[in-house]
Amino acid sequence: MAATDSEPILSGPRDDWPRLDVHLSTRLVRSLVGMGDRIVQVYPEAGGGAQELSAHRLLQRAAAEDSVLRVGAGEMVVACCSWSPHLAPLMLATIARDAIFVPLNPDQPTEDLRRLLVRLSPAAVLCEEAALGAVSAASPVQPQPLGAAAPVPAADVQRFVTQQLSRPPPKGEDARRPVIALHSSGTTGDPKTILHSQASFSALLDVIRRKDSNYREGDVFVINTPFFWVTQVVATLMSMDFPVKVVAVKGMDPAAFRDAIQKYQATTVLTPPHVWTRLTKMEDSTHEQFRSLRFPVSSGSTLDSSKAALLHERLGLRMAQWYGTSEVLPIAGITKGEGGALPPTGSVGRINAYTQARVVDVETGRTLGPGQEGELHFRGPTACNAVGPDQWFNTGDIGHYEPAGWIFVVDRVKELIKFQGIHVSPSEIESVLVSHPAVADAVVLGKPHPTDTEHPTGFVVLRPGASVTRQQLVDLVADKLSSYPYKHLRGGVHFVSSIPRTVVGKVKRANLLQTLTAQAEQTAQ
Repeated sequence: MAATDSEPILSGPRDDWPRLDVHLSTRLVRSLVGMGDRIVQVYPEAGGGAQELSAHRLLQRAAAEDSVLRVGAGEMVVACCSWSPHLAPLMLATIARDAIFVPLNPDQPTEDLRRLLVRLSPAAVLCEEAALGAVSAASPVQPQPLGAAAPVPAADVQRFVTQQLSRPPPKGEDARRPVIALHSSGTTGDPKTILHSQASFSALLDVIRRKDSNYREGDVFVINTPFFWVTQVVATLMSMDFPVKVVAVKGMDPAAFRDAIQKYQATTVLTPPHVWTRLTKMEDSTHEQFRSLRFPVSSGSTLDSSKAALLHERLGLRMAQWYGTSEVLPIAGITKGEGGALPPTGSVGRINAYTQARVVDVETGRTLGPGQEGELHFRGPTACNAVGPDQWFNTGDIGHYEPAGWIFVVDRVKELIKFQGIHVSPSEIESVLVSHPAVADAVVLGKPHPTDTEHPTGFVVLRPGASVTRQQLVDLVADKLSSYPYKHLRGGVHFVSSIPRTVVGKVKRANLLQTLTAQAEQTAQ
């Protein structure tokens, strides 16, 4: 997986980029039929206790959804829901109709949801009963309750299955017809709609199924990201395509996530870094509780070296990472290292099969080689329609790769702090702050300065009952990063009550300096 001789470009394992030889719905239905009564999804907190869905039961529900969907090819079906056993059947029924499945966050402000729904102009909107009132106030079409479709006779289920299994393979532009619309996190403004074709998701499923994938038949996969986020969409499709059991935990409570790992003897998991960090700070977390894990994964934002090392020391976990974007899906972290080697601490892993990567100097645009830091660009068949498989996608992430192909992500281009002409990554400073036992959360921002451009400034949330002075934290950073004076907290430290984050743990950067400065002033009073 070393860079090519002609130019420093990394290429993942590939025979050739995969071709879409069957419709995505045909592929999923064929896999579900083959899995029969095997349990493919578990919802631990469904009404009345845990709900298990077998492959056969999921097909029955998909046929029921198909019977009531009044949508045509290319129309949008919006699911305003963060967690529900009814989402997977609805997703499959929508794809089967060549319509576009659109998962959305029902808890966003009403005006934001209204603006987004008007822009999407969906043919159908579905949501949980509890959200019907709020979604009705925002939706241009009357929303329907999720899971309201009545069961259909066995003959209708068989008809649905037969129709999907007999579909001809897509040709030409049909392969790029969008089937799922994702949305960016919206941490710096309105979320953008990202259209993915059946070809891009089918290619990702091919990556997961390969022999050099980190996933195995029979894996138990615990995940707690919401259904409107890309990792849960991927996990849902994965459960319909590959013989694994996906346990969908509701919410970001770290104790519930840990308990599900134990109860279901998970072999692999996925949750954002802030959940892992909180688990290390829980006194009742032990090595034993995570002993079943073969392949623990972090995703959503980068888990840096110091946090990864803390997880290994505190909980005995050697962490892997899924790295990707909504535009090109998981880029790294699924494909194994040579000989099955685990990634070095802090690495997001090796580039996935069929994918290519390069590192570009942010100032000159020159392609850089191993060990040189710049913006990460990727291309491959899992790219969204706006990018396409042959075009480079600029991630906005700063990173580098080692000669052996291990990729490291340092920070976001737009989150870098500029001090006297030097780009400073806030994530390393944040990790030092969070390493202090009194600190529950922290973010580092650039505060404008008349001569130095910006000064790194820390905003810190203390653990209940904990105590530390601002100067002690400034000194801690200066000591830990003594070789890098430009990373010192020249803007000082401010205590705040909370740091705005998305549901997956990403810091909401838009207007954050102004928000946290005002919050710090109130806290000081």
